Amino acid sequence: MNLDAWQPLDWEQLEARFRDARGWAGRQQLLVQLARETPPFPDAWQDDDHALEGCEARVYCRREDGRWAAWSPSLLITGMLRILQAYHAHLGFAPTTAASLLEAMERTGLADRLSRSRRNGLLSVARSVAEPQDEA
Repeated sequence: MNLDAWQPLDWEQLEARFRDARGWAGRQQLLVQLARETPPFPDAWQDDDHALEGCEARVYCRREDGRWAAWSPSLLITGMLRILQAYHAHLGFAPTTAASLLEAMERTGLADRLSRSRRNGLLSVARSVAEPQDEA
């Protein structure tokens, strides 16, 4: 199985949806909606080889040909992962820094609502996907 089912969302549309959302409650609803629209992550990718360290909630990531997809049992986290993926695709999946990927949280109005542990977890995800890496 490959990543074709997990195509990144359009960044400009996503950013506009979050910008137009009504406060935190509206943004939270959008995060849950994004997660529910995410295709199921295959059981074969929900193992220790695909688990990311440094996240309070369990996060699994599959990398392939410079692209990636990630999933968590937490709906809010999965929604945030979709935002990071869309923003990274917007940057052309180019090697970048974790901090520049987290700019997506600023641009969607989510950054100031992130707890320290959630921010650290997203930073861990961003670090793992920002640099080129081979995965079979």
